Amino acid sequence: MNKHLDDLLVFCEVMRHKSYTKASESIRVSKSHVSKAIVRLEDNLGAQLFERGPRRVIPSLAAEDLYRQIDDNLNNINRSLNEIRSSQSIPKGRLRITAAGEYGEKVITQKCIEFTKMYPEVDFDIIFSNEILDLAEHHIDVAIRTGILPDSNLIARPIGFRSIKTVCSANYAQLHSLPNTPNDLKSHNCLIGSTDEWVFQDGKNIEYMKVWGKWQSNNGNSLVLATLSGLGISQLPDIYTRSYIEEGRLVECLTEFQTTKSPIWAVFQKKSANSLLVRKFIDTLLSK
Repeated sequence: MNKHLDDLLVFCEVMRHKSYTKASESIRVSKSHVSKAIVRLEDNLGAQLFERGPRRVIPSLAAEDLYRQIDDNLNNINRSLNEIRSSQSIPKGRLRITAAGEYGEKVITQKCIEFTKMYPEVDFDIIFSNEILDLAEHHIDVAIRTGILPDSNLIARPIGFRSIKTVCSANYAQLHSLPNTPNDLKSHNCLIGSTDEWVFQDGKNIEYMKVWGKWQSNNGNSLVLATLSGLGISQLPDIYTRSYIEEGRLVECLTEFQTTKSPIWAVFQKKSANSLLVRKFIDTLLSK
């Protein structure tokens, strides 16, 4: 803050309280800070402003005249500064994010709705895509990604975890002998998603098994419907399968080879690290 304005604000507090001590307590500065501010102001004006009495300070005629002229103006300035500070603490503007799959459609969309209700001056642009979009090229503020991230100049914050389930329908389980090892999948119709390499864990080792099948789709809900219909075995994130497993409509396979939970990340560029909009949105993603 401009030094002269600071000194004038201190002067007004002394005039209100008629005390250096109470003025210092009011604006939460030391008593010496108040005293130095008054001395600077007196030097600048070339006039004495206060006489120190035993219990209170006594303003001079010059002080009374100055106070009448500036008190309302300083209050207006202070009010404007506080309004500006307050506006800087409220997110506003456009937030462009990208996400994929059921987690994006359900969890991230719900978080965006919550954020919009908290901060109505924020506009959202949500891109659902299975592609790994370049944040700079597509002007994306936050990307939601899963699994192991490649080395990059981006910042990643973990916002959750997911499990991968290998499942079939209850009817399929009655009609077929279920696999005991990932290698047994060779004798089953595998319903393939965005990759034909399924992931399993044997002890501490992560293994990838190339699978074959007559059905392939890059849409998780399409794979769920095909699995529920008894067409074969699929491997999907647990957000797609959880409710159906609880209902008994889907059956887990190869549970002893299930991988440990993998992280879900919110990824953004380094230049966005200090963005109030991005920081507040990440906080919302982390909230329960």
